[in-house]
Amino acid sequence: MNPLSSLPRLLAPMLLAGCASALPDELHIASDTGGLLVPEGLCDDRNAGIGSAPVERVEVELDCEGPGEDGRVQSCAEVSLKLRFDDGGMSHLRGLADLKITVLLPNKKSGQASLTIVPLDEAGMLTDGLHPELKIDLPAVPSQRSLQAVAEDNPDACNHTQACAWMGINGVVRDDETYAQRYPLGTAASGVVLLDGIGWDDDPVILELEVPFFAPNSEEAMVCKDGLIHYERDR
Repeated sequence: MNPLSSLPRLLAPMLLAGCASALPDELHIASDTGGLLVPEGLCDDRNAGIGSAPVERVEVELDCEGPGEDGRVQSCAEVSLKLRFDDGGMSHLRGLADLKITVLLPNKKSGQASLTIVPLDEAGMLTDGLHPELKIDLPAVPSQRSLQAVAEDNPDACNHTQACAWMGINGVVRDDETYAQRYPLGTAASGVVLLDGIGWDDDPVILELEVPFFAPNSEEAMVCKDGLIHYERDR
């Protein structure tokens, strides 16, 4: 028997066996353009920015002279900012060497005042090199000493007319004296703001607060499995 004559019959099962196994899933081609199929959402968006861990609690104590014409507070008996992050990290800053305090007063005594606190030195920076910026809008002359804390993007949550403090905290990039927001560090939950004065007519600025924050969760910013905030940025 000619051994060459049996060669096709031997090759046929080998070829069939080689074609019987399916392509593994990881080799699946997502499209005919060579693109990768990525699930929707910021956590899987390779163009998203990745920031720091969210803030879960903010504490502030202020006892300062009223602001100057530029809105800056120049002299304080007590000024401190404590941030507790969701990953267990802490930031505790004291004094005007560490913190920039700005109080913008309304033209009328019955209007809203705006208070901003931003860390100045490297100790107050976030892990990604940005600065946390705390903003508080509150009545210049409150009808009561204890104010309800409300998230800045949810003004309708205030249950007391002219007796709420709207709060927000964001990661900002600092350029000399200007700050540009990059992503929210959290959303203010129910908390208490104790206010004795806001600097109107040379009165001192005396403020104390302890407010918990929820992690951001929106189409613009959310917390992912790595414990960090992923945020939408300019492409």
